[in-house]
Amino acid sequence: MRKSYEEDRGIQGLYFLGQETALAKIFREKFSSIGHAFQSLYENALRAIELAVTKPVFTENNDVAELLGAKYPIVQGAMAQVTDTPLFAKAVSDAGALPFLAFANTPLHVAAELFRNTREILRDKSLGVGIIGLEANPERTPHMNYLKENKPDFLTVAAGNPWQGKEMSDAGVTVFLHTPSEKLLEESVNLGLTHFIFEGRECGGLIGHYSPFVLLEHNIH
Repeated sequence: MRKSYEEDRGIQGLYFLGQETALAKIFREKFSSIGHAFQSLYENALRAIELAVTKPVFTENNDVAELLGAKYPIVQGAMAQVTDTPLFAKAVSDAGALPFLAFANTPLHVAAELFRNTREILRDKSLGVGIIGLEANPERTPHMNYLKENKPDFLTVAAGNPWQGKEMSDAGVTVFLHTPSEKLLEESVNLGLTHFIFEGRECGGLIGHYSPFVLLEHNIH
């Protein structure tokens, strides 16, 4: 916000700016003028269209799909009280995506049974598990300890911290850490983590304060 030249205008003398204002420094460093910025936007749009045609994102068995162990590069997000049945996970897997079970704050004995039953029904197909890293979650530590011994193919940590991600990564689990802020991403990278979920405020569940596009631009830069 900025005061106008008329100090006595009160609220009418203020300019209200959105979150995208935080990108001004990046634009200033990257572009020499507004014309330069628009030219770059135009060129990048053409490049994106070309890539969409020559390298479609959702093709079968592409590099990302291979990383996930799925037919398509599609991940079904963990959703408490929704993705907590083996048959749901099987349907997702059969359709070619990577399923994630939601442990949430489920008692350990229930979560363990869910994991075992889902592993049995999926056989050798990829399976992920989502946990909540909040201190308020009484099952957080039991879930982490169980998954160190009974490793899923992938793990997402929501509302957690980089050290939780590193702890699980050091145990041999591929971790996707929710990073709703630039600072959290920086700390995670410094700890050696390599897989992240940029979680904007329009997402469901435990979310950050920034819109996805602002968060994406900041995290990339």
